[in-house]
Amino acid sequence: MMRITSSMMSENILNSLQKNTESLMKAQTVVSSGLKINQPSDDPVGMAAALNYNATISSVNQYTANIKQAETTLNVADSTLSGVSNLLTQAKQIALQMVNGTMSATDRSNAASQVQSLLDQFVQMANTKQGNFYVFGGRNTTTAPYDTTNPSSGFQGDDGQMPVVVGNGVTIDTHVSGKNAFSATTSATAVDPAVVLSNLITGLKNNDTTAISNQLTPLDTALDQVVNTRSDIGNTLNRLDATQSYWSSFKLNIQKALSNTEDADLTQAASDLTQQQTAYQASLSVAAKIIQPTLLDFLK
Repeated sequence: MMRITSSMMSENILNSLQKNTESLMKAQTVVSSGLKINQPSDDPVGMAAALNYNATISSVNQYTANIKQAETTLNVADSTLSGVSNLLTQAKQIALQMVNGTMSATDRSNAASQVQSLLDQFVQMANTKQGNFYVFGGRNTTTAPYDTTNPSSGFQGDDGQMPVVVGNGVTIDTHVSGKNAFSATTSATAVDPAVVLSNLITGLKNNDTTAISNQLTPLDTALDQVVNTRSDIGNTLNRLDATQSYWSSFKLNIQKALSNTEDADLTQAASDLTQQQTAYQASLSVAAKIIQPTLLDFLK
């Protein structure tokens, strides 16, 4: 029969105390963190799943951030085009008034000043910037769509696409087509609002009712171009909104799965902590009762 020595008893007690200490620390960590998985050894499979869920959530957060940024730019563009539509409508109203034969040269000269103010406002709106880039410039984000010193030279932007990543391998073109709204080069009937307003100003200054009348149809065309561009923006915003809704729902499901994987049952965790504290205190008590006499015997 194996003889149990005092050193063996002490070693066993210390080993038991060490295990209880580790169990207590683990229970304390679960309660303080609220997580049942705090290191890979707690649950290797669960830890791998949690890492995957967190990576997915991070990707979704980036997609939604991209969407929000694109929506901000599109909303700025839509608001700006609404203002452009209003000023073109004002210009048409002035033109309709000034073709009336009862209007004098002075009336038309004053009207020319009003339209000049509208042209200045239009150029300012068309050159709207979002951050450091021009909203309506296409890929020419650092070049103003209109030369403020010579707006009648026409629209200077392009129609380059601006794809935004909204999913894994999925993009949505979120560019605002300043070219479709403002350029006279997109079709045989397209007009440039700045050129139309400039021609209207010339007709008013020259007291030429025929020249004034000749700008009524181009003003309608300019308004239609703006309306059509706003419609395109609305369609893109709807796509982005639908994608945003999808990711919001998807993210909630992933967060729920992550919670089920790593979150602790706090009621059970508190109970486990109490049990481990009791076991730890019992180990200390036993160790004190056994080790102390052994040390006294050794000193005798």
